[in-house]
Amino acid sequence: MRCYIIFFLYIKINIDSQQAGAWEHYQFVKGAGFMPARKGCLTLGTLAHFRHLRMKITNLTSDSKTYTSNVYFLLGDWKGVDDVNALIDVGRDPSIIKKIKELDTGVGKKRVEKVVLTHGHFDHVSLLPTIKDKFDPKVYAFHSFNGVSHALRDGQTLKLADRWFEVIHTPGHTSDSICLYCAQDAILFSGDAGLIITTTDGSYEEAFVRALERIARRNIKTIYPGHGDPIADQVKRLLHMSVDNVRKSKIF
Repeated sequence: MRCYIIFFLYIKINIDSQQAGAWEHYQFVKGAGFMPARKGCLTLGTLAHFRHLRMKITNLTSDSKTYTSNVYFLLGDWKGVDDVNALIDVGRDPSIIKKIKELDTGVGKKRVEKVVLTHGHFDHVSLLPTIKDKFDPKVYAFHSFNGVSHALRDGQTLKLADRWFEVIHTPGHTSDSICLYCAQDAILFSGDAGLIITTTDGSYEEAFVRALERIARRNIKTIYPGHGDPIADQVKRLLHMSVDNVRKSKIF
């Protein structure tokens, strides 16, 4: 089959900490489109797959010996210049400073560009002065308090890593509680909002019920809570169960 060389495509792929790329070139094959110029090259289909990889989510406090919230560090697929290195909550364990400095956060970028606080409780925000001093990020929260530079609104969209997140005001645990939903990766950061409700004997404010119903309508495959491990099993069923249980409970 006659081949026509069109251009050279150079790629370098870094997935997590594994180097999985090589500098390769491509050719155009009549009737077949772009194909690897030699055996072993990555295909354009493979590149499309890589473009849809999930962003990297690291829980910096997963091994913490201090009582603290989870602290999630978000990095884009490619650590690109336009990606926004971000923390969701900052917790109260100073050991995360060293971990942040050891992460590969990309070239020519701030290590932490944004901090989003899911609410104002001490176990989620205590390290904020240190984080601001070390990395000078923009700080977002639903209520403005000392150290917050940007007040969030319900329904607002916010870029973190290389994804866009919807802010969902979820009052209940606190009046300023929020969840952050990423449709592209079907994930939700829930802070301390109690979204998995297994009984019908609780009482809930109407604003929380509306928020829970909104969340249950989203395509969510994994929930990253403020404490504990991610929830990734039957999330849709659990959320609908929670809505049913809340509707049977006391609403004020």
